[in-house]
Amino acid sequence: IKGVAAWFAGGEDFLAVCLKGTGRFVGFVCLNPEEKEGSREYNLGYILDSDYRGRGYGTEACRAMLGRAFGDLQADRVVSGTMMANIPSVRLLQKLGFRTTGEGCFALSREEWEKASKGTRG
Repeated sequence: IKGVAAWFAGGEDFLAVCLKGTGRFVGFVCLNPEEKEGSREYNLGYILDSDYRGRGYGTEACRAMLGRAFGDLQADRVVSGTMMANIPSVRLLQKLGFRTTGEGCFALSREEWEKASKGTRG
């Protein structure tokens, strides 16, 4: 748990996920830079309180963070990972346009993000 917490805290970009009506904190998303020579790559991480999963909060927060990654930070690619048995997390990444690159590894290029987000921005 300490290692996971340290990884999330090691990045520079965080978004708190809070309920609009009450301000209650229900999770967060983060971006951590990956060391890739000649490429701007970030790792997307997210955690939501189990009582608030499946309500679109993760999708909304991750889309906002991807907008930051591909917009302000000019990322070439964003990667993420989850256990394949974590079906809701796999579905979230797929919904966001990520493709599987290996067991539990996912990636989203700038071009893939632009294609996937055409109908979700505006």
